[in-house]
Amino acid sequence: MVSLVSMYDYENLDVDYDISKQKALESWLNISFRYLHSLDWRGFNKRNGADSRDIGETYRYLSYLTDFFKDFFVKNTIDIVTISLECFLWNLVAYYVARRLGIPVVNMMSSRFPKRGLMFGTEDSTAFWCWNENAKEVHWDEIYSLYADRTEVRYENAGLASYWHPKIMIDNLNKARKYLATRRFMTRTYKYERVALLPVTTEVTRAIWATIRGIINRAFFQKPVRNEQFFFFPLHYEDDSNITMMEPFTNQFELVTSISRCLPQGVKLYMKPHPGYMGTDIRFRDFLRISKLKNVRILHPLVSPISLIKDSIGVITLNSTAGFEAMIFDKPVISLGHDFYCRPDLCYMVKAWDELPDIISKVFRERTPRSSSRQFRDFAKLVYRNTVFTKGDIYFADDPLTDEDGANVAYALDKIFRKIEMQNK
Repeated sequence: MVSLVSMYDYENLDVDYDISKQKALESWLNISFRYLHSLDWRGFNKRNGADSRDIGETYRYLSYLTDFFKDFFVKNTIDIVTISLECFLWNLVAYYVARRLGIPVVNMMSSRFPKRGLMFGTEDSTAFWCWNENAKEVHWDEIYSLYADRTEVRYENAGLASYWHPKIMIDNLNKARKYLATRRFMTRTYKYERVALLPVTTEVTRAIWATIRGIINRAFFQKPVRNEQFFFFPLHYEDDSNITMMEPFTNQFELVTSISRCLPQGVKLYMKPHPGYMGTDIRFRDFLRISKLKNVRILHPLVSPISLIKDSIGVITLNSTAGFEAMIFDKPVISLGHDFYCRPDLCYMVKAWDELPDIISKVFRERTPRSSSRQFRDFAKLVYRNTVFTKGDIYFADDPLTDEDGANVAYALDKIFRKIEMQNK
């Protein structure tokens, strides 16, 4: 029987983790505490390397978390760790402690289809678990119909105008009230609250600057030009875990500059910010620099990605869902990153930067996907069968998973656990 233990009640909460203890735990974990700290956007500015947390306190917090998860996993003989990997320190340490102890990690990921759901990735999320061998055959028309007429953006409340809508304002005030109540609880009970959460003043300041950026950055947004030849590059949210964790040393704007250098004459790069943030996550100076590139257009975030995919020569991406969607429409995909679909049999994989000019020229000249339609369709069907579609959302407390959702997720995890047990025998 596994014990349920809260991090707030752990016996080592009051331990003084001095420098020697910090170094010993860092050495055991076999990963730099500085690196872990840099993955959490709340305490580290990856653009200039500046810290917004007290480093000494942060390292004590990381030592405490390492101690806690190591002790919990070992004492309870944990066989498998299931996690939704996000860039928060407690989440990151749980992941790396499991890896250090040799415990398999199952990473829960959002569905890549326009339906709510969960996939289950391997430890590094470059592959996914196939657990549903007994599922009925999926017809391609069932998958394609999800996209064929899809022209709207998924984020209904995207856009600065919605900030001032009475309903949105009331919802945000209620969320703020609940959040502040949680902070008060943590402040009274948790020694490391100042590290686990940013100061309220910092969060308010960031929100104000994000709003200002969103208003100013709208000046850079353009519309697609009819009959223009282009590659489509979807921008990730700057602090998305798909970037921070999967591509930790990648700068999206340097990528855009590099791609711009490789485009044939008369071909544009259409770069589109994430619709959920409307450019509020991007610095004015980054947009300004990109706007000076003559063969790059910065599109309005609410332009339909499906329409862009259909009209494009191909999609260039790190690990965006747009890459998977492009293959739905038989468009070539150039992958610069890592994800479950970023495979040499499905995408044009860029392994070194000097390959990029040749690959872009090849795709421009041939206009053909890396895989055959049948090969990708078989792959997409496999992904579809091994996705648990849900009514609720695992990430949002306002719309949680239903009991039926929970039962379906538990069934899938049980099948995956059995597979892992068989592999380890």
